[in-house]
Amino acid sequence: MAAVLATAVLVASCSTAAEDQADAADGRATSGRDTAEVEKDSADDVLGFGESYEGAIRTTVSEPEEFTTSATAQPKQNAPAWGVTIEYENTLDRPFPIAVLDVSGYVGDTKVKAAFDSAQDWDGGLSAGRLAPGTRVEVRYAFLVDDNEGPKMVVVSSMDGSTTATFKDGV
Repeated sequence: MAAVLATAVLVASCSTAAEDQADAADGRATSGRDTAEVEKDSADDVLGFGESYEGAIRTTVSEPEEFTTSATAQPKQNAPAWGVTIEYENTLDRPFPIAVLDVSGYVGDTKVKAAFDSAQDWDGGLSAGRLAPGTRVEVRYAFLVDDNEGPKMVVVSSMDGSTTATFKDGV
C-alpha cells in the first residue's frame, strides 16, 4: 500500500468517507471517451499518465520519474525508486480527507513497495489532510524499484474500493 495511514487518521476520517466516496462515484472519468466506454469502465477507469479522472475529486497523475532515495528514506535508503505527483482537486461543496484514498504502484502486474522520503518531498500524502472545496493539492508518491519488468502503473482508489482509477503508459 503506497499510503501507510495512521489508524487515528483513518478513524477520524471514516465518518465522512462514505459520503465522500458516494460523491466521488457520481462523477466518472471521461477524458474524451464516449458514454458507452465510461459506463463500461465505471468500476475501474483506466487512463494514461497526465490524464484526469473526472470525479468529485478530480485526479491527475504525472508521468513517473526515476530517482534515488535519500539516506533517511523508508523502508530503504539510497535505493533506486520512481515516483509520481498526483494533483487532487476537490469539486465537492465540503472538505475531503485525502487519507481515504489509497495509492498503489505496480510494475507489470506486481505491486511494488511504497517509499517515503521526506528529505526529497516524497511523503505519500501523509501531510495532505483535508482538501477544502474548490482547492487543489499536489502530493508526491514514491515506490521502490524491484526486479520486475513491465510498464509502470498507479492505482488510486477509495478505501472501500467503490471508486478506482488506474493510470498507466500507452492508454
